Amino acid sequence: MFFILDFHPYLLTKSLYFPPNKQSLVAGGVSERLATALIYLKHLKLSYVSLDVLSEVSFILCLLRSSPNVKTIEISFFHEQRVDASLAYKFLVAQDSSDLNLNQLVKVKLEYLNGTENEMHFIKALLENVPKLETLEIDSIGELNGDS
Repeated sequence: MFFILDFHPYLLTKSLYFPPNKQSLVAGGVSERLATALIYLKHLKLSYVSLDVLSEVSFILCLLRSSPNVKTIEISFFHEQRVDASLAYKFLVAQDSSDLNLNQLVKVKLEYLNGTENEMHFIKALLENVPKLETLEIDSIGELNGDS
């Protein structure tokens, strides 16, 4: 599943971009972190991520836990209407975010937020673990009031 990432992290010297068609990466379940840390990864960009889908939430957290030197993160969200988001929410709440070692992270850009509970909890977990954060850019679809 993470063959290239697990065995060749030195190939990822600067940036990592996951395109919208990432289903094959999350098909078999996701471990808590990659077998080999992505120590050279500085920029992470994820597109069309749904925090309503448990496997995608798990995938994002795995990447974050495996990227101790990431400096910028850009995530554009997609809202899956046909999914029960409560499973992903329960998973997010149950996670210990203190193991997100994001000490080098200085810029976060989040696009297409709806203000759902899952999104708010994800943002909270990020903010609790980024001591050097300089810029947080949020682009929402509507008002961010925390309601689904």
